Amino acid sequence: MKKVLTFVAVAGMAALVSCGGAEDAAKKMQDSINMADSMTRVQWTMDSMRMADSIKMASDAAMAMMKADSMRMADSMAKMNPKMKK
Repeated sequence: MKKVLTFVAVAGMAALVSCGGAEDAAKKMQDSINMADSMTRVQWTMDSMRMADSIKMASDAAMAMMKADSMRMADSMAKMNPKMKK
């Protein structure tokens, strides 16, 4: 009887150890998926910020060009009509 109980105890322990491995592997897989998802989210955010910065820089450059064009236009109109004030 002792041999049977020892065998059952060893078999039970082996079953518990083997079941824990599958759970651990599933947890590692989910952790890897979560990490990749987080890294993708960070990369997407960085790309969005770069794009917004590029748009702002282009907009600022366009505004500066429009202001310079307006100043040149005002200067040329002032030269054409000396009575006009700046």
